[in-house]
Amino acid sequence: MQSQTTATNGIRNRICTLKLLNMSGCGLGAEAAVPMEIDSAITVYLPAHGPERGANLCGQVVRCTPRGSIHDIGIRLDARTAA
Repeated sequence: MQSQTTATNGIRNRICTLKLLNMSGCGLGAEAAVPMEIDSAITVYLPAHGPERGANLCGQVVRCTPRGSIHDIGIRLDARTAA
């Protein structure tokens, strides 16, 4: 799964790979190799699976906790994305 993050000041924009750990109707948890700024906007791309189309999920980074060489990321999805 790939993500694209933009810092709250709108300047930073990067693409990185996330490992999806869990997902609910209002958010998701993932692992990332790089830290992400809390409160930054994020778009997560879920690739197509079988006959289903891929999807972009938009939200905010609410948690970034280092764990060894990776970071546990918490993302709160936008209401329009989670619906």
